[in-house]
Amino acid sequence: MNKEFEFVKDMSTKYVPKMGKVSIHLEYFVDLNNDDMVSYAKESLYEDVMSLVKHDEVFNAIDVEEDSKATYDDIPEFIKEYISDIESWEEE
Repeated sequence: MNKEFEFVKDMSTKYVPKMGKVSIHLEYFVDLNNDDMVSYAKESLYEDVMSLVKHDEVFNAIDVEEDSKATYDDIPEFIKEYISDIESWEEE
């Protein structure tokens, strides 16, 4: 068993980690040989992001999906540290 998951052996089944990802997915397909097209797509993505912020719609664009190929090691360190801090505060 992955050392990071050793805590799982003592958990009830409903608390076993189910890995997934949280993402914002915005994309435009382009001809990579056409620099103007690539540049315009980049500008468009920027405008899309700014519009999401301006209209307070960022959370509407965030997706949460299961990813069975993800591992605990894929979780960014800053998120692991945040959760560890929260759990230590709850124990106090």
